Amino acid sequence: MGRIEDTMGGDLKKMFALNFETAYHISRILFAHMLQNDYGRLIFIGAKPALKPEQATGSLAYALSKSLLFSYANILNATAKGKNVTASVVVPSTIDTETNRKSMPDADWTKWVKAEQVTDVLEFICSDQALPVREPVYKVYNDA
Repeated sequence: MGRIEDTMGGDLKKMFALNFETAYHISRILFAHMLQNDYGRLIFIGAKPALKPEQATGSLAYALSKSLLFSYANILNATAKGKNVTASVVVPSTIDTETNRKSMPDADWTKWVKAEQVTDVLEFICSDQALPVREPVYKVYNDA
């Protein structure tokens, strides 16, 4: 966490390594395999602050690193055009977990997205029902 005045180059590098480079290195080989087999689904987990700049002011490095996933998914989808291979980014708001409830005891948990709802979206993306879908961003916000 950090605002622009608190975010150093090392913070950026750490967040890029954790949130983008990890996704890149894992998916790179998988993507090639999927293209060879003309089938595959890559799903990355995005973050709401990467899409909503007003929510990113206190987490600059994190938001910037997550924002790369959207461009990456678009590039992969352009590369896979004509193949049955897609890359998607699922963007949950705060997920209703025990850990999040403990760390934010005064929040309105009823507005948070349930973990089961996120898994339902993941299941849909991987199902035959999602075969015609080519837009890469799924916003799973509930009321948050």
